[in-house]
Amino acid sequence: MASILLNEFKEQTHSRLLIDEAMMNHFGAIITATLLAKAKELLLIDDINQIPHIYRDNVFSMSYEKPNTVVKVSRELLRSYRNPIDVAYALNEIYSGMYSTKEGTLSFIMDGYDRSKLSISVPQTLYLTHTHAGKTQLKAMGCGQGNESRSAESNLKKCSNSKKSVEESSNLQQHSTRNSNNHASHRKLYLP
Repeated sequence: MASILLNEFKEQTHSRLLIDEAMMNHFGAIITATLLAKAKELLLIDDINQIPHIYRDNVFSMSYEKPNTVVKVSRELLRSYRNPIDVAYALNEIYSGMYSTKEGTLSFIMDGYDRSKLSISVPQTLYLTHTHAGKTQLKAMGCGQGNESRSAESNLKKCSNSKKSVEESSNLQQHSTRNSNNHASHRKLYLP
């Protein structure tokens, strides 16, 4: 969006303005770009379920709505070029009918969620929870007792110092492990 102002924008009328990753932009910036381009049609391309731009320095109260309550969603594309087939299958709950073009790639092992499956003495592991109550519960189970391991409430700065991180969410009832040294080389997702 900033490129309109920075790249010597020439004032002329355009029949349409197409904005990719639209949810990453402030709605006011989208309207400004539309008015500057004198566009007759505006096409916003993005993930309908993505969290919208959050303006941190607001001086008045704001409300956030799903895009389809503000604009007409004319088409939903369900093909994923980036997600492996198992990720597309897991996301099918949110994106009904989603499929992947990466048919041979598997990155998740699906299993039922069970707290007893948590490895409580794995070395160099940070056990994260979203609430203090969850942290207390993990400590009561003995999690974080391995060499250089601990339990904590979610905080990205703490997570970046650990070789492995385990995130436990009692709200979502899911458990995921990620090896942060080898980017997404192995992940486990436990669903109910």
